[in-house]
Amino acid sequence: MGMTQSLDYETGVIGALLIDPEHVIGDMMLEISAEDFSIPSYREIFEAARTLWQQGKTVDALTVAEAAGPDYKQTIMDAMTITPTAANWRTYADGMKAATMGHKMDALAQQILDAHNPADKLTAVEQMQQIQIRRSGIREVEWIDGLRQMYMRQAEGRRPNYLSWGFQKLDRDLYIRPGSFVILAGFASAGKTALATQFALHFARTGRRVGFYSYETDDETLFDRMTAQVAGANFGRIKSYSMNQEDCDAIVAAVTSTKNMTLTYIGASGWDVAQIQAHATARKYDVILIDYVQLISGKGETRAEEVARISMALHTMAQRTGITVIGLSQLTPTGQNTPGMNDLRESRQLTQDADAIMILRIAQDTDGNETDNDRVLHVVKNKEGRLIQFLLQLNPATMRFETVEEQGQDYDEPETNSRGFRKAVAPPKREVQL
Repeated sequence: MGMTQSLDYETGVIGALLIDPEHVIGDMMLEISAEDFSIPSYREIFEAARTLWQQGKTVDALTVAEAAGPDYKQTIMDAMTITPTAANWRTYADGMKAATMGHKMDALAQQILDAHNPADKLTAVEQMQQIQIRRSGIREVEWIDGLRQMYMRQAEGRRPNYLSWGFQKLDRDLYIRPGSFVILAGFASAGKTALATQFALHFARTGRRVGFYSYETDDETLFDRMTAQVAGANFGRIKSYSMNQEDCDAIVAAVTSTKNMTLTYIGASGWDVAQIQAHATARKYDVILIDYVQLISGKGETRAEEVARISMALHTMAQRTGITVIGLSQLTPTGQNTPGMNDLRESRQLTQDADAIMILRIAQDTDGNETDNDRVLHVVKNKEGRLIQFLLQLNPATMRFETVEEQGQDYDEPETNSRGFRKAVAPPKREVQL
């Protein structure tokens, strides 16, 4: 599509806006932005009209010409003369946005070709992906249509593609859709990275494309742990390079059974959210795990502001791309053994942005002493379901967490907390506290 065609579309948009502003300006301001114009004069005219509209002032050829300046008066008159009708403004707008996007993509492609170092090439690639994401448009659904659609989904059994976690209790109550933002938090010794790798392996086994972005753990350490988890090989013998035949056989079997999984380690030290997004969208991941959020590179006047911006960027990334983002987070030590979501380190913005928050902590016995391998997994925020907690046990030999069941006891007894959710309680026969 040539520049002449692009100019024709942009002329039509400006002409339609000023021929019949009363009927088109509201929808037009929702669907078009100044960056959709490639012609600087039209961009300035559109911005002048938007400013008047936002201020609640009259928008017409005279007021826009006055707001834009005398240099644009003739351009405005020409656009109105050339445009036959305002009725086709959406067609003009679609053509304009497609043409402008094409020009920008061409320019960025040239930047990639002309770049002298990988960093400049990556920047251009990120900008190209941002252009594609912004073109997703606005989705509006009227109440009665939404109600009908909900009924049809239920009638047809169209269950959403919820994320499966590998733990029945989470699968039952944690309804995580594509594009959600989830936090897994814990103190340094709780084992949140081990649980995260177990989640990652389960996601990949169930057909998801998974990326694990690590800011502090190298790939050899992580794959030692995941090998023990997926193969059941002895972790101690893996670390001491003393595997026996049983371990080797288990690993060979694991290679055969998992060779089609997509699970990739990415050493992301120094990366910001934009780099993670560019990489994740290019690799077409369904789920990404980030270990951990507070190590992501960001900007801000204070540390709290920096982490807040990182949190908002991760939330926006998940929504725009449809990638489920699971961010690991540290907790602020408070001396309490039962931390809550407000204890996430350095920013409470994480509690606002996350769709769900899980906290992993070391369980205590009835005397208040920490146990060796028992952990409590507590869902402290759940937009789509109940708040639950249940007991896990870490098997040091395989680095796998397993749900603890006591004689069929369901930990989620129907005791109601202050928010009306059924509250989890400890099984009576296990000497630990939830």
